[in-house]
Amino acid sequence: FRQKWDTYAITQETMLAQDETLYSTTMRSAEAAHTNALERMDDYAQQRDIHVKNVLGEGGMGVVWLAEQTTIGREVAVKTIREDRRSTTASRELLREAWITGRLEHPNIIPVHSLGLGEQGEPLLVMKRVEGVSWADALEDPSRLPEIFSREDALEANLDILDDVCKAVHFAHSREILHRDIKPDNVMLGPYGEVYLVDWGIAVSLADADEEVGQLPLARDATQPAGTPGYMAPEMASGDAEQLGPRTDVYLLGAILHELIVGQVRHRGKDLYAIMFAAFCSVPFEYDEDVPSELAEICNRATHVDPEQRFESAEAFRQALLEFRRHHSSRQIVRELDATLTALEAYVLREGAVLTPEEVSRAHGLFGTCRFGYEQSLQIWSENTLAIQGLARAWRAMLRIELEAGNLAEVDAL
Repeated sequence: FRQKWDTYAITQETMLAQDETLYSTTMRSAEAAHTNALERMDDYAQQRDIHVKNVLGEGGMGVVWLAEQTTIGREVAVKTIREDRRSTTASRELLREAWITGRLEHPNIIPVHSLGLGEQGEPLLVMKRVEGVSWADALEDPSRLPEIFSREDALEANLDILDDVCKAVHFAHSREILHRDIKPDNVMLGPYGEVYLVDWGIAVSLADADEEVGQLPLARDATQPAGTPGYMAPEMASGDAEQLGPRTDVYLLGAILHELIVGQVRHRGKDLYAIMFAAFCSVPFEYDEDVPSELAEICNRATHVDPEQRFESAEAFRQALLEFRRHHSSRQIVRELDATLTALEAYVLREGAVLTPEEVSRAHGLFGTCRFGYEQSLQIWSENTLAIQGLARAWRAMLRIELEAGNLAEVDAL
């Protein structure tokens, strides 16, 4: 592995950050025939009446332009390679992104309208314009999170977003596409609740063979490390193509969950080697006591060093999170009843004191609140031990109060 990683120290010397993507340089490629079939952008733009306006944004390798498609009166985005980063490799990644996303029509994946070539032969993707902010920017600065995602509980808001990302990943897997670079930087959040998983440039096909030879790279050929070191699964760090599969993307989803819990990426280190080694080892993480044990278990299972020990699919991971959230809301109801139950039991602790009718009436009110709340908690999660115990304590307290008040009919009813 050190020999493989040495290659990256030379060819990717500027990409040492834990949140930047490493690109494989050895993937089998035969895009030329497909590229030759594309139209030049000048003819393409005239035919489709697309007028490029201004730059919307730039990334590590790409630039996105705002354009207007006047024939149908809509704004679109045109993505291409930054002039200072143009290369065969960069063009190949962008073409792959177009070909892959073109096959993935899903509400959480940005649709590509069409594909053409620029004046110098660089690929140009015409896609839906997405307004919003990257999830990474929203995590760094919560004030940038679109208002529609706002929740009192920040973790709950981010789990809503992760839920949508899981849906996109599971759909891609159903089409035998592996993303390999799932991270908050590659998730866009729109002002009306849109969640898009973007940047499919290093995605690979899980099929035994590409029907359109060379258009989609095959997972079996991914024998060099590729992805983002801070989130990488062990098989990605080692370039073990035989281990690549849906559970690889599950690992990346688990790494995002880790970041939501801890506030830092899964793998850290002083340099690229240290980060890659941390990814390769993927030692279970010891979470603080304030992290719910159920959530910690989900995270460590999703990021297990052995793919066979992870959730079998993105959907199974999503369902585990939904179950945790149901349990979490059930526990929250119990926590909110603590003060009410304490007040009810306080009447029982007044030894020798005779309760007035008004106090018995107030106790009835407290008991009703407890009973309703605990039963609601148990409807959500029938095995919530704290709710079962709390409900039993409330019944016992009310029985004692009615006994001491001499209300035998009420005792019989209880």
